[in-house]
Amino acid sequence: MEVEGRAMKEWQSAAIVVRKTDAAVLSVAFSPNGTRIVSGSKDRTIRVWDARCGDVVSGPFEGHTDDIRSVAFSPRIVSGSNNYAVD
Repeated sequence: MEVEGRAMKEWQSAAIVVRKTDAAVLSVAFSPNGTRIVSGSKDRTIRVWDARCGDVVSGPFEGHTDDIRSVAFSPRIVSGSNNYAVD
């Protein structure tokens, strides 16, 4: 994976997250302070990762009944899936 631009360091952390997950990661988002990454996956789970080392710090969280296509910090974690559910 190649990343260009000023966010290169942060995107390298996101690439670590994608590689450590068994299921396909469909969405990632950084916390406002940049210390955490949230991921949403094809296996219908959400995980929170340490952005520096790539370790899971919370999750996996389950509850969606379809692939998770969107995740965000707002200020809590929100997610959306293929079946239009938002949690």
